[in-house]
Amino acid sequence: MVLKDTGIIFGLTCVLLIALLGIFAPWLAPQDPNSQILEFRNKPPGFSGDIVLYRLAPELPYVSLVLKEVDIVDETAIITDILNRKHYIKLPNIAGGTLAEGKKTVTFWLGTDQFGRDILSRIIYGARISLMVGFSASIVALVIGVFLGALAGINGGITDTIIMRFTDVMFGFPTLLFLIGITAALEPNLNVVFLAVGLVTWPGMARLVRGQVLQLKEQEFIQSAKALGLNKAAILWRHIFPNSLAPIIVTFTLGIAGAIMAEASLSFLGLGAQPPTPSWGAMINSSKDFLRIAPWSSLAPGTAIAVAVLGFNILGDSVRDILDPKMNIDR
Repeated sequence: MVLKDTGIIFGLTCVLLIALLGIFAPWLAPQDPNSQILEFRNKPPGFSGDIVLYRLAPELPYVSLVLKEVDIVDETAIITDILNRKHYIKLPNIAGGTLAEGKKTVTFWLGTDQFGRDILSRIIYGARISLMVGFSASIVALVIGVFLGALAGINGGITDTIIMRFTDVMFGFPTLLFLIGITAALEPNLNVVFLAVGLVTWPGMARLVRGQVLQLKEQEFIQSAKALGLNKAAILWRHIFPNSLAPIIVTFTLGIAGAIMAEASLSFLGLGAQPPTPSWGAMINSSKDFLRIAPWSSLAPGTAIAVAVLGFNILGDSVRDILDPKMNIDR
């Protein structure tokens, strides 16, 4: 009982943490995930530096300038950067209109990457990508798998044979290679990843639903429903689906973890989220050449992937233990 409770608490904690990071990313991220400060490239975790935000014209976005010294002459800020170059910036062009407002001390709690981007901010925004792919792809797999599995199980005969042989063919393809083939044939983007992962991972759900339908349709309460004149659709909706929800929910939860791993793998190969989108897999790929001098650039997103996948897997196992009557005998 303690182990089961500990498992679901740990899984829920990991999942809720990732969900909160993704939902509240604009408020939790300390910086813009795509903001580059080249002078702060490959800085270690905990590094701090002073910058000033300014723009050259009112219609242009703000850019950051790393400062070493600053002097105010009339309405002009004379800023010396860390390369001892002098920049003459009008005070109205500085964020807030004053040096006190535009000057900031930034701290990179997880360090920076090779472009001087804040790794913590990119990980927080990357949680959005992983959650969107995980849930969207799993929903696609759920819809296709439940429909085909229920259709095969309730009808049987030639319908069952055709659907299950097609499912066997799908199982014959290596999942990652199939995903690579689909995404490579199309323009790599997140929408393609959503669809590709869902189209590749539905066979497991279809087999599960078919097995549940075949098992339940021989039960006495289903035979009674048939004797009362209920059609197949009504029997599926009113009696079979409600009694199959437990394994479907568990499989759906575990499928989210698999979808997150699939998206990270595709992004690592350059076939998922495209730069500068802060995807965890793409972050590992872009930082792999700097492992010796900046290992934190790859370790941080790798840890985020591990926590997310582990959380969903443990949560799925715990939900199975709770919903499975055989697991509740000792409770």
